[in-house]
Amino acid sequence: MSSGDSVGAAELALRVGQRLREERQVRGLSLDDLSRSSGVSRAALSQIETRKSSPSISVMWKIAVGLGVPFSQLLGGEGSDGAMLKRADIQPLRSPDGRFETRPLTPAGTTP
Repeated sequence: MSSGDSVGAAELALRVGQRLREERQVRGLSLDDLSRSSGVSRAALSQIETRKSSPSISVMWKIAVGLGVPFSQLLGGEGSDGAMLKRADIQPLRSPDGRFETRPLTPAGTTP
């Protein structure tokens, strides 16, 4: 079994920290400004930027909302021209007993 670092966890933490700092600075936001808009403490934001800690998915989501960027942008990967479907435009998929419902986020046949 591979350790997290051997499959890229450290690289991901580096990328997230760099993207967070870049996005914050491009917008002219201080750590305090982003803390207020995201609900994530200034100390936590600083630790993420300096790679002293790795954020959870929920913290990354809050940061993305606070910055006004797509969640995936914080991951620092290449952007895609993919499309996301709107709830009103799609038919939900339901289990035969009606207890489970799901909706696709992207059109059929697309890949992330």
